[in-house]
Amino acid sequence: MTLVESGLLFVRLRKHFPDRENCPENFLTDCVAAALVEDRALAQEWVELLLGGESIDGIELDDASIEVHAQVRENAESIPDLVLEIVADDRRVRIGVEHKLDAPEGENQLGRYVRLPGLWAVAAVTRRGVRTQLAELTSGCARWLRPTGRTHHTWTDVYPMVEHHARRPGSPPLTRALLGLFDDLQFAPPHSEVGRLGRGGSDDERERRSEFFGNWMATEPLLRSRGWRTHPGKNAQLYFIEREQGTEARVDRGILSPLANDGRTLRVKLRYRSMEERDAARASLRKALTGPMPVGRFVTHDATTEVRAGGKYHFLEVDVPMARMLPEGVSADERSNALAAYVDAVLAVVD
Repeated sequence: MTLVESGLLFVRLRKHFPDRENCPENFLTDCVAAALVEDRALAQEWVELLLGGESIDGIELDDASIEVHAQVRENAESIPDLVLEIVADDRRVRIGVEHKLDAPEGENQLGRYVRLPGLWAVAAVTRRGVRTQLAELTSGCARWLRPTGRTHHTWTDVYPMVEHHARRPGSPPLTRALLGLFDDLQFAPPHSEVGRLGRGGSDDERERRSEFFGNWMATEPLLRSRGWRTHPGKNAQLYFIEREQGTEARVDRGILSPLANDGRTLRVKLRYRSMEERDAARASLRKALTGPMPVGRFVTHDATTEVRAGGKYHFLEVDVPMARMLPEGVSADERSNALAAYVDAVLAVVD
């Protein structure tokens, strides 16, 4: 299978950025634009999602063409990430879209955009809430596009649409590549049966975390068979510590956490005795992810070093979207077994 066929094209290109973990917003925008240009059906549904309908200013989208432009300079200080231009006969209606990952809005950035005379409307798609002028914009601004009951769109809103188009028979290669990038950036919605776990103190969150802990039922004996003593965390996490003496392994201790990315991601965080052991384990993981590891194409990883009172500690964090790893619509035993099988597959490579 070629890189394009596998859907990993954009993911591999992302690895060429010096800061691997911080995907530049302009790179994300360029990938979105490329996919929308290649996939007309996806482009139309993207516009419909932003509009909340199938027409714009009297133009039916079915009867229009859609032109896609990235990083368009509207004036000296305004450069929307994406401009979607709906064209029908001699009419052109333009929507500006701002994309955000983790960076905050620039000073009055969106406020400037909604006043641009060349844009019919403006929208934002973010991973986090835009933190400055957004509340003011949404209080009666007719040119601001937003979903019902919310201030703006998120990448999680967009993800199911991209997934649907990417999984069509004969889907365009760049649509599959965009889904691969969305998985790599962990845009997938929460698991339908797990929900948002978070770390908050609401009754619903506490109940969901308590329910999730039951999914470790098959994982605990697995860890004990590898020589660890397990210890439950207070937020549905499972620690494995104090390994039996004489056990030959690289991992010193670890934690399994379903809380990463607000419960959308399962994280296996492993501590190593040395940086060399950690880096060797990560190299083994990279190789395994191209092979038969369960849901390997959706797994991401990061190496960190933390300074604590006892000295420097070297960690490997292995992440997978919960919705990819944990099956839906199955029994509790089947979920528990699937979780244990995934953890076992990771440890078999990095321990």
